[in-house]
Amino acid sequence: MIIMRFLKNKWVVVGLLALAYAFSFADRYLMNVLAESIKHDLHLSDTQMSLLMGFGFAVFYATLGIPIGILSDRVSRRSLMAIGIALWSIMTSICGLAQNYFQLLLARMGIGVGEAALSPSAYSILADYFPKRQLATALSIYSLGIYVGCGLAFLLGSRMLVWMHDIHWYGLYPWQWIFIGFGLTGLLVSLGLCFIHEPKRLSQASMPLHEFKLFLLSKGSPYIWICIASAFFNVAVYAISTWLPSYLTRVHQLSTPEIGNIMGIATLLLPTFGIVLGGKWSDKRSLRLGVYGRVQCLLLLVLALIPVCLVLTLAPSLSYLWPSLVLYSLLVSAGVGTTAAIVQELVPEHQRGIATATLLFAQNLIGMGLGPTAVALLTDYYFVNELAIGKSLMVISMAGLLLSGFCFLYSIQKLKVQK
Repeated sequence: MIIMRFLKNKWVVVGLLALAYAFSFADRYLMNVLAESIKHDLHLSDTQMSLLMGFGFAVFYATLGIPIGILSDRVSRRSLMAIGIALWSIMTSICGLAQNYFQLLLARMGIGVGEAALSPSAYSILADYFPKRQLATALSIYSLGIYVGCGLAFLLGSRMLVWMHDIHWYGLYPWQWIFIGFGLTGLLVSLGLCFIHEPKRLSQASMPLHEFKLFLLSKGSPYIWICIASAFFNVAVYAISTWLPSYLTRVHQLSTPEIGNIMGIATLLLPTFGIVLGGKWSDKRSLRLGVYGRVQCLLLLVLALIPVCLVLTLAPSLSYLWPSLVLYSLLVSAGVGTTAAIVQELVPEHQRGIATATLLFAQNLIGMGLGPTAVALLTDYYFVNELAIGKSLMVISMAGLLLSGFCFLYSIQKLKVQK
């Protein structure tokens, strides 16, 4: 009885969902941490690696997110999330059993299928638990899972790679055993999620897809521009997060443990402040200006990130790189909960699942699908030099942020028209 009452507490539910989100990003970003080892052992190019880290994962994660989002408006969201976690955990372990590039690519696609089930259902549940005045804060706490998961991937993945350097049990490379271990651990999270309390929906879905189309045609213009702006923002974010470890290795000659410590600590600690403070800032502005105030927050964050990313990707020495990495980690995390809250407020309650899935579709198909691969293509075919990866990161991150800022500004104009 006490346990069940505990699991009905809305802040406990946020914590458990954040833990699940952390494991999703740990499994997702483990490929980035181990990229140089995988590239060496399987004799791959940057472009091939970018498909593993970006498009190969994103195409299924983004595409299946929409039908799963529709499903989350109709069936048990708790069960849907538990099944998704189990699937992506199994596929992560299968990554460790892959013997060639094609098998590894298929396993990464499978991870994308499983992870597509989490966020649409989680966003919908949290929107039923929390009033609007607390929603950005709650979604920001949930989104901390992004940075906890990335931090764990960097800290544990890099250390395990060093510890297991000379181990080749059953003919598997050390990075393969790391995938197997992370995947098996995720199955425990799937089991734990089966026991959370699912709240009663504020509104029951009738024909969500048809109604969602009508909404987009009538009042959906600001929502559409928010999705586009967020997609371009994620082009810059995924480009940097995917290739920053390789950039630090090639250009600044840092070792894998050094990168793991730096990226792990920066990802675990700094975004915690950025995402919580960003959510509270957004909630405070929304009390005076509503959703209009939240979008203003995102525009200001994009503008602040432009000079930071410029210094980060072209840093001539580590003395320039560290301050820019600190600022980047704080700023890039500050708008995560705000974006999610905007979507929950702009669409009707019974269409939150499909609206969230559509946002994730744009963020991941364009952001994750295009960002990492665009950097690799520039490095492999334009600069034709692995050491030019910093220039590639600069070009893609600046393009993504500038386009994102323009779209956020345009969405503000659309919101003014609707007032």
